Amino acid sequence: MGERGRVTEPIPGLVADGLVDVIYSCGPMPMLRAISEIVAGTDVVHQCAVEESMACGVGICMTCVLPVSDAAGSISMKRSCIDGPVMNGASVAWDLVGKIPEAHA
Repeated sequence: MGERGRVTEPIPGLVADGLVDVIYSCGPMPMLRAISEIVAGTDVVHQCAVEESMACGVGICMTCVLPVSDAAGSISMKRSCIDGPVMNGASVAWDLVGKIPEAHA
């Protein structure tokens, strides 16, 4: 029963066949990013539980921040311990994860 391989391998087929509306995932950040990229441009929603370090768990220390874009495309740093840890994968700016944020005008 089931399939052997990477989690990301059967997803394109499931999406193409219209067999899923939402994907819930938890795991390494590269896997979460890959799933978000697979479902980009489709109607499939990707809800991912991000694996950011949460030192304090109450949002004070800011070690768990994650770059997230809003509907207008503006990126802000969200605290995964307060604003998550479940995030909409389409909103996470995956290419900026782990990078020091620059000042935006």
